[in-house]
Amino acid sequence: MKENDGIGGWSFLATYHKDFCGVMSSKEIHFGWYFLPWHRVYLAVMERHLQAAVSEPSLAIPYWDWYASPAIPEIFMGSDNPLNDGSRRPSGPEMGPFDLGVLTEADLVDDEDFKVFGGGDPEREGGGAIEFGPHGGGHVFVGGNLGAFATAALDPLFMAHHGNIDRLWEVWRNAGTTPRAEPVDEGWDARPYVFIGADGTEIKRISSETISTVGLGYQYDDLKVKPAEVVVAGGAEIGVPLGAGEELSLELTSSGPAGQPINLSGAGVLFKLTLPADDGIASVLSSAPTSSLTKGRKLKVRIRELEVPDDAVQIRVYLDPKKPIADLHSDEASFAGSINLVPMNGSGTGARIIANVDITRAADGVDLPISEMPVLIVPYTRDGKPRGGSMSIVGVQLIIK
Repeated sequence: MKENDGIGGWSFLATYHKDFCGVMSSKEIHFGWYFLPWHRVYLAVMERHLQAAVSEPSLAIPYWDWYASPAIPEIFMGSDNPLNDGSRRPSGPEMGPFDLGVLTEADLVDDEDFKVFGGGDPEREGGGAIEFGPHGGGHVFVGGNLGAFATAALDPLFMAHHGNIDRLWEVWRNAGTTPRAEPVDEGWDARPYVFIGADGTEIKRISSETISTVGLGYQYDDLKVKPAEVVVAGGAEIGVPLGAGEELSLELTSSGPAGQPINLSGAGVLFKLTLPADDGIASVLSSAPTSSLTKGRKLKVRIRELEVPDDAVQIRVYLDPKKPIADLHSDEASFAGSINLVPMNGSGTGARIIANVDITRAADGVDLPISEMPVLIVPYTRDGKPRGGSMSIVGVQLIIK
């Protein structure tokens, strides 16, 4: 396939990803709810082309389960191995907590809301935990071709990486005590995903037609959620009046000028909660410990209009950190999660997106009232150093749901 420059060849199939990912045009499928369904169809099409190339209809794309085995699988290694890609430059021996972004698989699939897990409306809600966590982290960790949108699909490891992302969608769907559902919003089905099949015919799907893997011709062997340490929220549930499906959005502010863009740099930026006008809610948020908020609730930090740079960036979020930035590590109780950004294609550089980090686990260990809890946001390079220069954001919110 690598020697075939035509339809069905390796370069041809990789071009789909280049054309639809990191371009920030009307074709962009990242940074929202199109991310999972588009890649599901893409993987299914690639699998059919691979089967046709070797005349083996039982051939199946493997998945790289980084939560179980965080090192690059040996099957993709070796100097004479066609599954190897010589451009890879892993940032370490294996993916770590910063790369995964979400510390455990159980945490990743815990929220029953698809928009939290897989992303929502790109214009209003942004990408989900799986996209900005282990998805972006895997791309950035491996580096080389896989480390940039324009070239990612040239590396055979791309299929195994995204195979696990696709599998985790199925894990999420089966993780609850009751069936979970994808969005029903009108925009969910607004984009058709069009590819050319192995037989030369057009394959077209919309999001709601991608939910069943069986309908696309495959199933996964393991959909069990990996066990994780049980986190028990402290205290009694506090009186923040929220109905089912409702959320409370609160502003986090820095010491910079009000109403101006905020520049994130390796020096970090500290944010604190601006109390709402509602006196009852303000009183609770300024008196009860933050750990009480996590009982029966989910908390996340939403970064609005984050300027996407042209280099790989890992934005780490800490709650009430007790050490200077140089001494903060992934095993700190204050580490809440990270946003892993894959370098954009040229036309996408400088575009702005919405990114979210679930901070519930870290917040459960904070005894301060949330009105006093500092939130530290620091961008790092892919080799783990505080990033020089700055990238701007318009604002940060705390979401309680």
